[in-house]
Amino acid sequence: MNDLVAFWALCRKEWATERRSHQNVLGALLYGLVIAAIFAFTLSPRPEVVHNVFPGMLWVGISFAALLLLSRCFAGDRENDATALLLSAPIDRSTIYYAKVFVYFGYLVLLEVIMVPVFLAFFGQRVQGNLLLFCAILALGTLGLVSIGVLAAALAEGLRGAEILFPLLVLPLAVPDLLAAVQVTAGVVAAASWNEYALWLELLGLYDVLFLAVPGLLFEYVMEG
Repeated sequence: MNDLVAFWALCRKEWATERRSHQNVLGALLYGLVIAAIFAFTLSPRPEVVHNVFPGMLWVGISFAALLLLSRCFAGDRENDATALLLSAPIDRSTIYYAKVFVYFGYLVLLEVIMVPVFLAFFGQRVQGNLLLFCAILALGTLGLVSIGVLAAALAEGLRGAEILFPLLVLPLAVPDLLAAVQVTAGVVAAASWNEYALWLELLGLYDVLFLAVPGLLFEYVMEG
């Protein structure tokens, strides 16, 4: 019960910190929209080309927005001298990790509510398959990105050149997550048969479970390191 209370308290703290400083969220949103516009106006106008590259371009936009947002997910704690207080609090360190994952996952979902329709409109695409499944795929892929990003941000925090180190940590780890998300998104958008992307969907789910469980176990050592 104490960990649950601490979890919600940390979520409120993270939400309040980001709400007071809109630069990160707005910057990530604008970054994603600019990527959508650049890709849409520079690709070949042939429908088959656009249809084939759309899932990849969508996840490129989401990934770069996520990188921009998550790169500073510990900056507020550092700037407000809250890191030492968090470490001295009588709570499980994994609670800090899961609170940040929960809040930043929520922020990215809110960004995607705006970004995804813009991508669909710019690329002239529509979801021909199950819309609820499409939303579920977005949520699973985003959860994987956030779980990896929060861990990488904690590892890079306080190190020299953290801004450069952060994407170098995230992107290699995120490749399986993004590859599976792109493949499943392509299948759902094209209304392909379940068998064509079922294995990729299983991989996406397993990857999310892995990167939610393992960092939670290791986060105490990451924070104290």
